[in-house]
Amino acid sequence: FLSPLPTCLRVAKRGYLGDVNALPFAMMAANCAGWMFYGAFIVDYFVYVANIPGLLGGFFYTLTCFRFSKAAAQNALIAIALAAALVFSLVGAADMAVADPAASKTIWGATAVAVLGVYYAAPLATLAKVVRERSSASLHWPLCLMNAVNGTLWFAYGLALRDMFICAPNGVGAFFNVVCLGFCLAFPR
Repeated sequence: FLSPLPTCLRVAKRGYLGDVNALPFAMMAANCAGWMFYGAFIVDYFVYVANIPGLLGGFFYTLTCFRFSKAAAQNALIAIALAAALVFSLVGAADMAVADPAASKTIWGATAVAVLGVYYAAPLATLAKVVRERSSASLHWPLCLMNAVNGTLWFAYGLALRDMFICAPNGVGAFFNVVCLGFCLAFPR
C-alpha cells in the first residue's frame, strides 16, 4: 500500500495529476475498510492490522490526487466514497438484523470480497485506453506489482486458514494484476 506514495508526492509537488489514475486509490481505502470490518468480526488481528496502512494510504492518495483531478474524476471519487459509506452502513444494519454469527461472517465476508473485486478491477478499466494509446501511462505499475504480490500472499494465508473469503478473491486479484503488468511490459509508458 506504500507503492503509490512517491507518485502521489510528485503529483502534490508539481501540482499536476498527469496520467495518474486516482480511482484505484479510492478503492484501496474502501477495500481496506471492508477487510478491517471482516477482520474485526472474525477476530483476526492479522487481517485487521494489515489493512490499516492501506486505509490511511488510500485516503491520503485519493485526497492528494483529488484536488488535481478533472471534474469527472472528482465526481467518480466522491461517488466511490459515498457508495462505500452506504454499503458499509447497510451491511452493518443487515448484520444487526440477522444476529447469527455464521450469517454475519458471510455478510461481512461477501461484502469484503465484493469491494476487493472492484478494487482489483479498477486498473482493468483503463486497459482499453492502454491498447488504444499503446501506452501504459494510466497503469501504476508499482501498485500492480505490489497488488500481485499482496494478492498472492493473502491467497496463501486464506488457504492456510481455509477461509475462502480471503483465499479466492485474492488469487483472482493477483492474476488480474499480473495481466496489468503484462500490459505495462507490452505497452511501455
